[in-house]
Amino acid sequence: MNAVTFTSSLLSKTHFSNNTFELRYRCPKEFSFIPGQFVTMTFEGNMVRAYSIVAKEEDVLVLLVNTNPGGVASKYFDKVQVGSEINIKGPYGIFTLRQTLLKKVFVATSTGVAPFIPMA
Repeated sequence: MNAVTFTSSLLSKTHFSNNTFELRYRCPKEFSFIPGQFVTMTFEGNMVRAYSIVAKEEDVLVLLVNTNPGGVASKYFDKVQVGSEINIKGPYGIFTLRQTLLKKVFVATSTGVAPFIPMA
């Protein structure tokens, strides 16, 4: 699976808590990922941050973002409006679920649950 780069517009931004959002971005229909992988997002010139993929539904990429502790990316996502565009690249990563007969245990808090959602 090769990484692809695309410019995407924000379709929706849903508050889950004071500083946690679900963000839905348009993505190419051919974009695919393995649960546990992530994308990188580039904004404000050359700032790059990684975010785990929660889901890909048709041509919509779903991400969870926590804007605490208030760094550059956090400030961007606090203020970003539907329709804003951003550069996205991915998928990346090997933190994927191995198909074994062993029982699985997932431990996470806040948006750390993002890679586990598609695994479950």
